[in-house]
Amino acid sequence: MNPKAKEGVQVQDLPDGSALLYDTEEAVAYPVTETASAVWRACDGEHSVEQIVDKLHEQFDAERETIAEDVGKLLADLESRGLVETSASE
Repeated sequence: MNPKAKEGVQVQDLPDGSALLYDTEEAVAYPVTETASAVWRACDGEHSVEQIVDKLHEQFDAERETIAEDVGKLLADLESRGLVETSASE
């Protein structure tokens, strides 16, 4: 699956590296960590979840399995809030 960020969601970077995702359609802001922001930015519809996990594994000192689990949970949460859409890879 290739997650894609919902159009109309604005990102405001914060000084500590975290960010706010602002859904302009729903007028709701969601605070996210620096890592969650990196995942969000990778949700371009072109990269698979596996590719996102690989990129994070290169950047952070954590077990790949842990990263994969956390990314899966984050994407499920973002999808439940309508902030990302998932599509099967072609």
